[in-house]
Amino acid sequence: MTATAEPSAAVPPPRPPRPGTVTVAFWLQLATVLILLGLVTLLVLAAVDWNDAIDKALRQVPDADPDEVRAERWNTVMMATVFGVPALLLALWLGLTSGWVLRGSNTARVMVFVAGGLQLLLCVVQGCAGAFLIPFGLAFALTDGPYVDETYPEEVPPPDDEFWQESNFIEALYDQPNAFEVFLPLTGLGVLLVFLLTAAVVLLLALPPAHRWFVPRTDPATAWPLPGRDIPNAYLVGYPVPMSHPGYPAPSGHPPQAGYPPAYPSPPWYGAPDAGYAVPGYTVPGPDPAGHLPPQAAPPTGPETPPTPADPPLSDGPTAPGGGEHGSAGSGGVDQADR
Repeated sequence: MTATAEPSAAVPPPRPPRPGTVTVAFWLQLATVLILLGLVTLLVLAAVDWNDAIDKALRQVPDADPDEVRAERWNTVMMATVFGVPALLLALWLGLTSGWVLRGSNTARVMVFVAGGLQLLLCVVQGCAGAFLIPFGLAFALTDGPYVDETYPEEVPPPDDEFWQESNFIEALYDQPNAFEVFLPLTGLGVLLVFLLTAAVVLLLALPPAHRWFVPRTDPATAWPLPGRDIPNAYLVGYPVPMSHPGYPAPSGHPPQAGYPPAYPSPPWYGAPDAGYAVPGYTVPGPDPAGHLPPQAAPPTGPETPPTPADPPLSDGPTAPGGGEHGSAGSGGVDQADR
């Protein structure tokens, strides 16, 4: 079967069924988003509670240093911003890409990989920074002892000076009970869970079944014939051509008849006309016997005899010369007795 229409654009292959690893990764991603939102909420509540504690300490110590009070409020806002904003951005990142990941978007999958890489980079940077500070802490702990009075520089006050003593505002602030100290271990556990869940999501989305679902393999386009040739049917492109049965031999020519030259042999087998190439399974029929005239008998081959002249008709006309009538004996005709 052939088609004369123009070849259409390549149809992408159908997407295989969604593997279970993608579904599991979707739910783990949602769990990560919920944990991150919980951590952000906890940070905001802790900042608000600490600001209320500053107000209570300020009411207890009205003559507190304004710079000291301002520094405490600034530290509270900075801690909530430094830890809360990245957690909120990561939650939005993973939350917005989770739905597209479930629909099979490879772009969303790559964005999840980027989020996992950023978390890994942040953990590595923090770990390296902590390891870099360990030698300084050990060197400070292994010192011989506290400085004596004579070793202190003149511009630095001695340890028993009021400069090193905590102010009444700081004592009133940190002596208050803080309910969020109980959630401090939960905060560290939440950060660890976020890192582990993100790593699990990245691993599940990188497995071969998930990769084949996000990036289906496309077959090369079928080469179309040159102009003037038959164009294969668009519905049959990409399917194997079924094997055909061998064709039947063409019938032989008729035997020669008397008086006719010998019959020509059957023409060789060709494909369908105007096809451009042979089509297996089709044969060209031989000459139709019904299209020939039946043989006729040969005419006689003996010498031909000239035709005899016909007798003149009898009539009562005038007598012939010599005194006789037509047909009488005297005129050379046939006698009545001879009739």
